[in-house]
Amino acid sequence: MTAPGEAPVQTPASGTEIGPYRVVGVIGRGGMGVVLEARHVRVNQRAALKILADARKAEVDDTAVRRFLGEIEVLSRLEHPGLVRVLDSGESPAHGPWLAMEYVSGEVLRAHLDRAGGQPVPIAFALRMTRRIASAVGAIHSAGIVHRDLKPENIMITPDDEVPGGQRVKLLDFGIAKLIVGDDRKTSEGTVLGTAGYMAPEQCTGIGDIDERADVYALGVILFELVCGQRPFAGSSSEVMRQHLFVPPPLDRLSSSLPPEVHALVGRMLAKEPTLRPSIARVIAQLRGLETALASAPEDEPALAMAATAPAPAVGATTVANRAVAVAAPAAPASTPEAASVAASPARRRARWPWLIAGLAIAGALAGGVASMMARSSSRTTLHALPGMVVIDGARFRMGSTAAEIDAACAALPGGCADEERPQLARELPPREVTVSTFQLDAHEVTNREYAAFLNVIVSMIGVRDDRDDHYPRFVFDLGSGQTLLDLYVDGGIERAADGAFVPRAGRAEWPVVQVSWDGASHYCHHLGKRLPTEAEWELAARGRDGRRFPWGDAAPRCDGVVFGRGEPRGCAQLPIALAPVGTAAQDVTPEGIHDLGGNAGEWVQDQFVRPAYDDCGTCRDPVVAEPVAIDDDFRLFRGGTVNGVAYMTRTTTRSRWKRTGVLSGLGFRCAAR
Repeated sequence: MTAPGEAPVQTPASGTEIGPYRVVGVIGRGGMGVVLEARHVRVNQRAALKILADARKAEVDDTAVRRFLGEIEVLSRLEHPGLVRVLDSGESPAHGPWLAMEYVSGEVLRAHLDRAGGQPVPIAFALRMTRRIASAVGAIHSAGIVHRDLKPENIMITPDDEVPGGQRVKLLDFGIAKLIVGDDRKTSEGTVLGTAGYMAPEQCTGIGDIDERADVYALGVILFELVCGQRPFAGSSSEVMRQHLFVPPPLDRLSSSLPPEVHALVGRMLAKEPTLRPSIARVIAQLRGLETALASAPEDEPALAMAATAPAPAVGATTVANRAVAVAAPAAPASTPEAASVAASPARRRARWPWLIAGLAIAGALAGGVASMMARSSSRTTLHALPGMVVIDGARFRMGSTAAEIDAACAALPGGCADEERPQLARELPPREVTVSTFQLDAHEVTNREYAAFLNVIVSMIGVRDDRDDHYPRFVFDLGSGQTLLDLYVDGGIERAADGAFVPRAGRAEWPVVQVSWDGASHYCHHLGKRLPTEAEWELAARGRDGRRFPWGDAAPRCDGVVFGRGEPRGCAQLPIALAPVGTAAQDVTPEGIHDLGGNAGEWVQDQFVRPAYDDCGTCRDPVVAEPVAIDDDFRLFRGGTVNGVAYMTRTTTRSRWKRTGVLSGLGFRCAAR
């Protein structure tokens, strides 16, 4: 249907040929495009053919078309009963890009809700439908694709006598809308894509980093509507978008007769901050548990979706007492000063959410509501720590160093500072005052055991490329984006077993994972509903409110207490160049209980390295640097000392950089959350 205020969309006449399909009639149309009933000219196969509206064709460039066709190729390989099967795609000189899908009979979920007349649907139906939608969404997420426009109009209910309830869902309308964006994972700045009633807060601003958790939010709105009878927010599009940004979800409108777990799940799915939302895997698991509790046995889901979305308890944090002591093995020496004294292995969608800052900026006319929201946010100073994490209270503190402090450190610390290292030290200048909100940080660096378990969970989403010189499987990469996640070079701690499973190398299970790219680190954190820490968060955790010189205090690092300077004449030359099991360096622990910030592995943070000095952000809160650049030109910061870095690197203010797509044999990560 044509939405109010939109011009009618011109449709091809019956008999028009588009690719190998002949148009029969019109199924539906809107401002974005047209869905046609068509038949294959040779085999007479019935299909739903989707094309762009004429007004939209000018917005599509060649790069966007190539990305779209590549994405459809990935989707065409997915097998899931909740996805409309992709039959073909292409580009017509007269009609532009087109997408052919299986023709599905049934009714959209919106029609079912309309018949309910604003009343809740039966809870068993609501849970079953939501879980099946989530399972289908998980399948496209496994291919690295975000739907970004989940709503009842895009969900078909189709008869199926083989499943409980006699109905299946089919997820519609994925793929072609991304042509307008020009990127297969992120919305261009200033482009608001989606339907207002179901848009996540970060979508409402039209500013970057729209990932899988936007779909979780939309699914939360759908679940709310199913169990309540109405959407959580109502009004004009601009009013609804403002409510998504600033108004807490009205959970008090949900019936008290619903299980409390339903209230809690809806609340988490509708969290304003994406990192607080559950993963799609967790949503599926919790809905399945609720169905079972209501004696409505859920049917089995297809292997692909479950492999891609099953929860991964094995990847979670463990206590130091349960960590095995690994045997040290030699590693390659450092190569260049720019590598920040980390030994480099041969080289082979993410910043902290800026949408809230943008939301505050675009809501100037809503100053009263914004002020009250900020007051509520600033008063929330208590968090309950997630397993394996430590809560860091928010604070205003000074980042960086003065020139005098750098000179004093170089004069006093063992090994001093070489002339060629001075440019790196200059990155700490000038100091600046910043404010960081309360957050959580992993107590330990992510281990080889944990990262290998993660790879085995997402195995359907990844591949392994050969080394071009030595011709052996080496580079783990994401099938959806092609980005390298991990290098399996022998200096690292993960290898591939004969059966194809990823396993820690002998004696290295509890070493920090290294040779992981920035994207590989981000993928892991996001899989657990977390994220990489910002640079400001990392420095606050390391130096504390009292401005410590080192994560543990003001005393210089000792070779028997911090994993640094291994094999270095200016450091701990008598010790072999080897990482240590996380959490075993006796000196390297903060008063709050965070281990190995000063040594062992350097740690990726969210921020880009864009200048040799800090930006002056004035009174900013939760700063993060993320500017649009080509991935190959994207350098990211990493913080902390390293296994073979000299003493000055163990300080809380040292800043190092490395290419986002690159890996280093002494560079790992840990995750943060709010």
